[in-house]
Amino acid sequence: AFAADVAAPSAADGGAAVRLLPGAPLPIAASRPSGLSRPQQLVLLQGVAKLPCLPSYVGQDGGAVLDRVLVARGRKGWWATLTGRLRAQRVLQRGARVGMADPDSFALGARARGVLPGGATVTLNAEAPTLGDVPDVAPLKALRRGSKAAARPRLRAAVRRAAGRSADAFAELAARQRCLDARGCYVDVEQMLSAGLCTRKGAVGPLSASVGVVACKGVGSSAKVGGDGGSGEVTALSALTAAPGARAVAAAAWDFDTTLLRAKAARDKDDDARARVQARASALLALPGAVGDARAPVAPAAGEKTRTPRRPYSVLVPPSGLTAGATLCAVASVPLADAMIPLPLHWRCEGDAPQPPLGVRGLASLRARAHFGAFERLFGDWSSLQARLDVGSRPVPTSDAQKGAVSATLSLSAAQQLIGPLRARADACFALDGRTGAGAGKRTGGPLLQDRVLDSALALDCAVVPGGAARAVLWWSPTRQEGMFEVRLLEL
Repeated sequence: AFAADVAAPSAADGGAAVRLLPGAPLPIAASRPSGLSRPQQLVLLQGVAKLPCLPSYVGQDGGAVLDRVLVARGRKGWWATLTGRLRAQRVLQRGARVGMADPDSFALGARARGVLPGGATVTLNAEAPTLGDVPDVAPLKALRRGSKAAARPRLRAAVRRAAGRSADAFAELAARQRCLDARGCYVDVEQMLSAGLCTRKGAVGPLSASVGVVACKGVGSSAKVGGDGGSGEVTALSALTAAPGARAVAAAAWDFDTTLLRAKAARDKDDDARARVQARASALLALPGAVGDARAPVAPAAGEKTRTPRRPYSVLVPPSGLTAGATLCAVASVPLADAMIPLPLHWRCEGDAPQPPLGVRGLASLRARAHFGAFERLFGDWSSLQARLDVGSRPVPTSDAQKGAVSATLSLSAAQQLIGPLRARADACFALDGRTGAGAGKRTGGPLLQDRVLDSALALDCAVVPGGAARAVLWWSPTRQEGMFEVRLLEL
């Protein structure tokens, strides 16, 4: 598809109502989806850990908030949840009696997912940022508590179905969609439609592609989460896919990874592990040496001590070494007339910027990763450094001086084992092309280093199941003034 969910505590449904701006590069690690939806995490922690609610911090909501799944229903093939949010810090600041009587102190988020008879998967999301945004219908009228404001809930519906062995057909329609751009800003889009075909990950080797239509109406200006105003600038490729109006879009990407250096200890450990597996298989088959060069295990000599190998805190940690990779992407886009979209919607409204013309833009992403340690000992047995350079052509130029200009960002990530399965991590994304974050521009002179920080996050994570398949993560973003506790699956 042309957009993806992000982890954003600003939504009561934990990111269900927040997406990447279509065409924007990947965000830092803390903003990527966790593998479990927020309602699934809440149901798990409420049922297993007996937690009454889960805290998050949202600067624009006044500080600390508490989330809880109020209703959860499901059967074979479908499930639905209703999540409630209490802006606890705002209530304490205003006083319990006044704060609890204010509809703005509460929010609701609903999510449903099911499989249709033909095999298509349907996902429905709805969020009421305040109880005044709850639709004025009979069952919910009491929740509005006398609010006379017009209800403006955020809505999104998505359908996805297999289209052959290696592709999926998708369609999404959203109203008042909130998107996150690469500058740590929220961009509100009044209406958004996308439909088309995309390849499945890994189905065509290193290649992936998408083709379809993207239509946007009422693309709002950026607003910094912490309250500072933004300029409404979008990222390089977003100008081709998130411009007001309807556009036909085609995108293709090629992904490549290779190992540049691998520690000898890691190679020996892999060889020993492979030999043990082969030895067990041979013993089970009673055919010593039948599998490769494996032999039956030899009993230790008298008096010889056997050493039980340590189990790593996470089996997903790669061996020590240095890897590098690259992703090359091209996006082509052409505007479509409103009459070509058979929908009773006008995809342009007064005040929208003019449509960019036909254009082709490219993006190159270069990355390098270095890992040290086996993550087996109690202290200092795992470190990681990662860097990603994204270079892409600028949005459609508005003057001759901007022709040929490029946008560039550098993302850095560092992680270190603290004790046992507990690790610390820091992520940051910097602009290398003169752009600044949304909070910059208040000082005289050229942009300082902190002005070039587009997004950043600090995190602590700890494996909660043997093998590290699930991790409890607590992260905080200074640039977005947001933080949350969540459970992530199958990540380093």
